[in-house]
Amino acid sequence: MNFYPQLTKEEVLEKSRKYSLYTWVAQKDASSIAVERGEGVYFWDYDGTRYFDMNAQQVNNNIGFNNKKVIQAIQRQAEKLCYVSPRYTTDVRALLAEKIIRDIAPDHMKKVMFTLGGADANEYAIRMCKAFTGRDKIFSQYDAYHGSTYGACNLTGQRKRSSANPQIPGFIKFWGPNRDMKEEFPDEASRTAFYLKTLRDQILNEGSENVSAIFFETIAGSTGAIIPPKGYYEGVRKICDEFGILMVCDEVMVGFGRTGKWFACENFDFKPDIITFAKGATCGYVPLGGVLVTQEIADFFEDTALPCGLTYNSHALGCATALAVIEVYEEEKLLERSAEMGKYLSARLNEIKAAHPSVYDVRCLGLMSAFELQPSMKSQELFNTVLDKLKQEKCTTFGYDCSFLIAPPLTVTKDELEEGLRAVNKVLDYTDTLL
Repeated sequence: MNFYPQLTKEEVLEKSRKYSLYTWVAQKDASSIAVERGEGVYFWDYDGTRYFDMNAQQVNNNIGFNNKKVIQAIQRQAEKLCYVSPRYTTDVRALLAEKIIRDIAPDHMKKVMFTLGGADANEYAIRMCKAFTGRDKIFSQYDAYHGSTYGACNLTGQRKRSSANPQIPGFIKFWGPNRDMKEEFPDEASRTAFYLKTLRDQILNEGSENVSAIFFETIAGSTGAIIPPKGYYEGVRKICDEFGILMVCDEVMVGFGRTGKWFACENFDFKPDIITFAKGATCGYVPLGGVLVTQEIADFFEDTALPCGLTYNSHALGCATALAVIEVYEEEKLLERSAEMGKYLSARLNEIKAAHPSVYDVRCLGLMSAFELQPSMKSQELFNTVLDKLKQEKCTTFGYDCSFLIAPPLTVTKDELEEGLRAVNKVLDYTDTLL
């Protein structure tokens, strides 16, 4: 049975352009690829052109396109129960919560709240922190990205948050190690000490008794896979403990195997109080996000009403999808694969850096990586040119300023990865000529 007419590529593009709005772009500048199908790490347009998905769509499609196990799980759940209000519960909600707490989350996390996506997960985390501490101020880093709903946009430290002005009182930005100042320090320890001191000083100047929580992207994603210096998170944990501040890790982009661990914070020696997640939990097949909390925070809400909720929380299709996706992670050993392929990718990126003077830095942890052009090359025009040239090489990704992500599905093979790296090398041959 056909529920809608079969459209040509031209009809898809024309109707989308005429009747729908594209995000993050002036509509007159909007351009798109009409995608017909996907398989594994590739998708095809209506002309049959194949593209390598070098950024797993929005760094969420960790298992690749068209996974039959997940599609069948969605079909089974749709036939049984697509949706019920979050005031009720379902078998898939119960099983998913148990699976995540018992087998996936760090062992100090004891309960999970299911949301529709990452932005509302961060929205809820803000409210939980304020309710739990009785404090109003929330710290987050400049250049961080935490979502585009109003509260999450106030957490976000990128320039694009200006659309949320006037900002909500109590959201405080600080410069953390995702600021590019590496060359100003003699060694990594000095860099860590500088950022910890400036953070502690700012907390004191804001009144530590007023600060509820500090939010971090564990690995800053959209700004280019920024990995903090050694000892930084451990030092922040001590500061938080000193002043009774909650430490929140936004793992919306890097949770669920992206760095070779279920959660990126497990690559470091500290324990956050709250973890938010989304993308890799369902890999985009159906929307779902979540908030993980410690026993202490869970116990607090035994007697205090949880101050949040939306119609689609704990959506049955989302929970069923996440259960199937987790099976794929486990059966195909995708966390181990992410760690193994990440080592290979890191070595190859360092070779690329050595071969191309236009490359300033490369960063990699698991299959979360990026290459960054020289600071002198930073311009919106060149940024767009690099993305266009990659697209001409049938390779798609995104980035920020002059950093470009390489974060393919965790199912990627070395041969497939090399296909993407050949495109990167070809584009960097061009950027080298601009020096």
